[in-house]
Amino acid sequence: MPSASSSSTAVDDELAEGGRGLLITEAVTDRWGWLPLTGGGRTGKTVWFECDAKANA
Repeated sequence: MPSASSSSTAVDDELAEGGRGLLITEAVTDRWGWLPLTGGGRTGKTVWFECDAKANA
């Protein structure tokens, strides 16, 4: 399963209307990954993420 450390999140065209979702996910989460959708003729992926809770000082 790919994760932030092993995936490429480079934006090829800075004027493109899409393709930044994983860059944003990587920037604001502590861990994330994705799984391909399977079955039922579906295409795409499911992205998961985790955010660590920070203690108030």
